[in-house]
Amino acid sequence: MKRELIALTMAGMLALGTTPAVWAQSADMSAQAEEATRKVKQTLSIGDEYEGFHSEYQENNGNPRWSFFWTGEEGASLTAEATVQGKVLRYYLNLPNEERRYDGSFAPQTPKLSDSQADQIAQEFLNRVLTEGESVSLQDAWQRHNDERIYYSFTIDLNGLPSPLSGQLQLDDRQGRVVSFWRTDSGDYLGGVPSASPQIQAQAGEQTLRGADELQLEYAAAKQGEKALLRYAPVSQDILVTDAQSGQLLNLTEMQQEAMEKQARTGGNEASADMAAPAGKAEGGGLSQAEQQGIDKLKNVMNVQQLETKLRAMPELALEGFQLEDSAYYYNKDKDLYTCRMNYLKKEGENSYHKNLTVNAQTGALQNLDSYGSKEQEYLEGEASQAKAQAFVSQYFSQQAEQVAPYQGSSAYMGEGTLLVRQHQNIPYPANYYRLTFDRKGVLVSFGSQWDEDAQFDSPEGIVSGQAALESWRKARPVELAYAAAPDVQNDRYDNKLILAYQYGRQAQSVYAVDAKTGEALAEKGAEADKISYTDVSERDQEILALAQLGVGYKSQTFDKKKPLTQAELLSFLVSANGDYYDPQQKDQLDALYATAYDLGMLSRGQRDETAPVTRIQLIKTLLDMSGYGKAAQISGIFTCSFADAADIAAEDYGYAAVAQGLGVVRGDAAGRLFPEAQATREQMAIMFYHFMNRA
Repeated sequence: MKRELIALTMAGMLALGTTPAVWAQSADMSAQAEEATRKVKQTLSIGDEYEGFHSEYQENNGNPRWSFFWTGEEGASLTAEATVQGKVLRYYLNLPNEERRYDGSFAPQTPKLSDSQADQIAQEFLNRVLTEGESVSLQDAWQRHNDERIYYSFTIDLNGLPSPLSGQLQLDDRQGRVVSFWRTDSGDYLGGVPSASPQIQAQAGEQTLRGADELQLEYAAAKQGEKALLRYAPVSQDILVTDAQSGQLLNLTEMQQEAMEKQARTGGNEASADMAAPAGKAEGGGLSQAEQQGIDKLKNVMNVQQLETKLRAMPELALEGFQLEDSAYYYNKDKDLYTCRMNYLKKEGENSYHKNLTVNAQTGALQNLDSYGSKEQEYLEGEASQAKAQAFVSQYFSQQAEQVAPYQGSSAYMGEGTLLVRQHQNIPYPANYYRLTFDRKGVLVSFGSQWDEDAQFDSPEGIVSGQAALESWRKARPVELAYAAAPDVQNDRYDNKLILAYQYGRQAQSVYAVDAKTGEALAEKGAEADKISYTDVSERDQEILALAQLGVGYKSQTFDKKKPLTQAELLSFLVSANGDYYDPQQKDQLDALYATAYDLGMLSRGQRDETAPVTRIQLIKTLLDMSGYGKAAQISGIFTCSFADAADIAAEDYGYAAVAQGLGVVRGDAAGRLFPEAQATREQMAIMFYHFMNRA
């Protein structure tokens, strides 16, 4: 069984607590598994209902983890990942007799749980798995309903302040239970969580941070056929913060790069060899017979140090000079066997060599080995690289050569080598470029280009000043006191530590530029801005409002209830129930809209006709066919319906009308008439789809 080992990254994939400095030489794996199992059972309120159990141990970058697997009757299972202290990092519950559709049909239903009920269940679970000083506000979380699942994405605050930590949680809407949870952190902070009390006052911290703001005027690509627009964009996208204790401006991006380069030079730290001694028995959470049997399987398993001794005694492996990077234990249920994968690294000058081994964790017998090496490529840099790049472009792209110049900014990926960007009236246009990398012998080792000869450019007349743009930029990017993840460059290994810092808040992360003509700060739309609302819908339009609350509808200001329905408008409305949004009036979005509709079974490729009118019976057939009910509706001679104009329904459509009436999707007008061939309106579509989603 393969288990994912989560990589440690600067983006916040870190866990709280203190990493054990060393693993105790005498630690017994079964004792460690027993201690962690008790704590996890207590946290998750797991009883003795499961019949099977085993655990696996992983260690990556010195961070030890336990994974636990419970199995029961009728397919029930539960998986959890936790630190050796018992802190839950991941959780997955497979419910017994879970009835979910796997036939490929698209048949969304309204949630059984209200938002408040779902929030309460989610919050109660989070309260159990979060540890001291951690908190989550579900009011600020992103939430999405999809079929029988309710999804949450959230950030984790520390001591009441924002932090780099985040997570996701999933609820089963029908059974009202949390079925999955994971948090993005897997490593440990060096030194734990620092104090939330700053030494530097907010005004001074903000002034230092804002002093590094720098924008430059450039063109941004526009839609096809439109002129490139002028904007002020940040020169650098580096992550800057002010240390709230020292007042020093820190460039976290540069610190990360420095830490990674240092780790590459030294080969990283040796992985810890042994397991930590138990911190003491946890109260409660006794082990079931199945759990004890699972833990007993570890009694004859060797620890990492013992396995290393065996491997290094094998001259054929030639492990001299290699350092153990990480290790992980896996359990094969079919073979009732634990294995250990051990990854080694050797550095010789600029060259690195890797050996990845898998061994029998009980005997140390080698099961698998893969080795590979890489030699670091040396590149031309600075003026030499620019001269070579410009000479290359002049020779092979002579018409464009005089229009390009070296670029320094955040709107295009820099990487190795030289980036030459198109200029218009001495203003860069990063959408058109040549990217070239040469080795020290002058060989071209990478090349990329993008050029639109027909590009048109807006006039720079009437733009706001750079200072005015900077003021708008700063106003849209508030500074807050929060925790940040700072790479630790004191160690050979790339580790991270928490620092208290003044930094740009979460709102600022969406701001990417300033419109050079209006001076308005430009920001990506957030979840709040993406909510569906209409100016022409009243409280009487309950079905339209209820669907909008669920995220079903058009991302437009008006709904236009009485507008006759076309095929593209119908499909755009229906796919929104899957979380996919397209504007049927935008031609450049139609291909993507229809591709999604095909995947969801709403129509076949030969039926595409964007502007075709949709009749009421066609609307009914689309709903039933995509959801799987159409197979039954196509059977003739077994259905009856009570519409007053049933005689007007075509024979091949009669079953659809009957099934739709039986499901409550359509009820007819005051006189009981269906009007099958009348063109449907947007309002009628919304009402039918609302009743379809609320079917029994």
